[in-house]
Amino acid sequence: MADNAKISLEPLRQRLSEYAGVISGFLKADVEIVGEDMRRIAGTGRFASPAAPTISGGLIYRELFGENTYVIINTPRRHTVCAACPGISRCLVAMEAAFPLTYRERAIVAVGTVCDDYGQKEAMLGGIGAHVNLLNAVSGMLERELNLIEAGKAKPNASEVIQPKPAEISHSERTILTLAEMERAAIINALRTCGRDTQGKRLAAEQLGIGVATLYRKIGEYGIGNEDIT
Repeated sequence: MADNAKISLEPLRQRLSEYAGVISGFLKADVEIVGEDMRRIAGTGRFASPAAPTISGGLIYRELFGENTYVIINTPRRHTVCAACPGISRCLVAMEAAFPLTYRERAIVAVGTVCDDYGQKEAMLGGIGAHVNLLNAVSGMLERELNLIEAGKAKPNASEVIQPKPAEISHSERTILTLAEMERAAIINALRTCGRDTQGKRLAAEQLGIGVATLYRKIGEYGIGNEDIT
C-alpha cells in the first residue's frame, strides 16, 4: 500500500463508530469522525445522523488534512478558516477542534468536536494534553488494525470474529478495544514523551489531566513496566 494512497476505511466503520463513542465520553462532547473524502464515517449525539452537516462545512478538516496536524479554532467567526464558511453569520459555538488519526504518519481520518459555551471551551483547552495523548493512542490502535487488514490477518467486521475471553488473549490479539486499554495506551504514550523518572511522571500526569497519585495508581493497576515505555 503506497503511503500517499487513499485508504479504504469501510472495513473499520464499525470500529471507528466504537472509537467515536469512547472519545466522546472522554472529551465529554459530541464528536464526528470524517475521512479524507470529507464524508462522515461515524458520529455521536448531534453528529449521529448522516444528514447532519459537518463542522464548519468541512473547512476545518481541509485545514487538518492539508497541514497534517490538529486544528483548534478558539475564536470562531474571526479565525481564517471560518472566513469561507457560508454559515459564519449564524455561528454561535465557542470553539471548534479537529484532531487527526494517523496511519504511517499521515492523517487519514479526523475527529471533530465543538464547544457550545465558554465553560466547555475552558475544560477542553485545559485538558488538551490529555486529549492529544488519548488520540495518539487511538491512532496507534488504528494503525495496528490497518496493518493486520493489509496483511490479511484480520476480518473486516468485528461481528464476524469469535471473541475469546479477555484472559485468554494478549493485548496485541484483541479485536475489541476497551476504554481501559485506551487509557493504558494513553498513559504509556505520555510516559514515553515526558520520561519515566519522577519529574517525567509529574509532567505526564499534568498532560493526562490527572493527579500524580492517580497516575502511580493506574501504572500499578495496568501493570505498566519499564519494558512497556522503552
